[in-house]
Amino acid sequence: MNRKSTLLRIFFSFSAVILFHSLWAQNTYQTGLVWDDELYHEAPLKSALTQRDYVSIPSKASLKKYCPIPQSQGDYSTCVGWSVAYAARTILEAQKRSLSDREEITRNAYSGAYLYRLIQRADDSTCSLGTSIHDALSLMQSRGVLKKEQYDALCPFDTPIPSTFSQEASQNRIMDFQRLFDLEDSYAQRIKRVKKSLAEGNPVIIGMKCPPSLYDAEEYWTPRANERPSYRYTGHAVCVVSYDDERLDGKGAFEIMNSWGLSWGKDGFSWVSYDNFVAYVKYAYEMVPDPRLYPDEQSLEGKIRFIQDSGESMPLARVRQGEVRNWAYYRMQESYASGTRFRIYVENQQPAYVYAFASDQSGEIVPIFPFDPSMSASLNYEESQVALPDERHYIQLDDQTGVDYLLILYSKYALKPKQVQNKLKQARGDFPSKVEKGLASFFEQNARFTNSLVGFQSDILTSGVVGILLEIPHKP
Repeated sequence: MNRKSTLLRIFFSFSAVILFHSLWAQNTYQTGLVWDDELYHEAPLKSALTQRDYVSIPSKASLKKYCPIPQSQGDYSTCVGWSVAYAARTILEAQKRSLSDREEITRNAYSGAYLYRLIQRADDSTCSLGTSIHDALSLMQSRGVLKKEQYDALCPFDTPIPSTFSQEASQNRIMDFQRLFDLEDSYAQRIKRVKKSLAEGNPVIIGMKCPPSLYDAEEYWTPRANERPSYRYTGHAVCVVSYDDERLDGKGAFEIMNSWGLSWGKDGFSWVSYDNFVAYVKYAYEMVPDPRLYPDEQSLEGKIRFIQDSGESMPLARVRQGEVRNWAYYRMQESYASGTRFRIYVENQQPAYVYAFASDQSGEIVPIFPFDPSMSASLNYEESQVALPDERHYIQLDDQTGVDYLLILYSKYALKPKQVQNKLKQARGDFPSKVEKGLASFFEQNARFTNSLVGFQSDILTSGVVGILLEIPHKP
């Protein structure tokens, strides 16, 4: 045999080994995320917090001690169910209940198969068609989820859900969910929002492009030189559990938990650099837990500040407290002229839904937060703050003098802004009277309000709402 034949045989043998390894890896690990950008945008967008909130983010944070033992989705396209229920929902529950024993957490993990079965297509008998993260989260919000030990199947097509389980599943519902960024958002916005979520104890569910190199990831995943994020890769859903700014020589990285078993990555986890995260991740979701499931999360606390564009504060004083004691009435200590520009800072010291409505002498009532129906009203972090209208713009008093009003509502649970707006419009009298009469059914519990500063503390045990009415005297 000549040298050329020998080299050719070696070359083809080597190529066959590489091809076999590639096919083996891809056939062993399945994905299952359905790309749907329009559906992603249907989820409410998390409101931007002030820069103060992002500057204070620690250099690293991890929820790994709350993770169940990584398991495998097998040869089925069920990654969404595994990432949403088995990973994220289980981590959130363990974190809220301060569970850290890995075996105990795993025994009480939630079932990805249950979610997949609820949204599985009728023609998907082989569990190969995949699903969307949005649909899985929507079902967890409306119908809840079972524990894995109650409903455990790799491909649940032929595994019926007993009707008696519906009530049990409903006990594990989430309150809400929101997308952390838009597809057009910048590198910095994406990184800081995911980091903030993790630092606040929230696992992040992501939809990422899955190039072949991901199948071979070890402790760290790096795309191959011939892979590009612009390629039409299949979609895969995983859960982000940690970040560390010092990883990769200070470039920073996120740690993901996969559903490909302990043999993938390092014991089922792998680190992804911030650069590759931004390049390959399209979707990122955060769950909002139901506070009724956690007795320690029943309180509300908030503060409100008015700051002029000059930097001067606009002090208020309490005029009176409403007849029902979960709202209070404050007035500016001086009048302000048309053209005055100011910004409102709304703070919450406990997770809350926050809504703001403005009114003036015309009697018109306008919602100003959330100012866009696509935005979330959920400020589900402790010690967070939003600026109205935002940190780049100001509110400016128009030429209509008299009195302007601002009503801010804090609630443990989501309200329907249109319903609030209609109740205010239907009530008679001036705006304070409308608040007193129109929203009486909302204000259920007692709150403790401050006098010189606009703020309150309240122990909310039902669906009560705390309201703060602010009066701005408006001179020519």
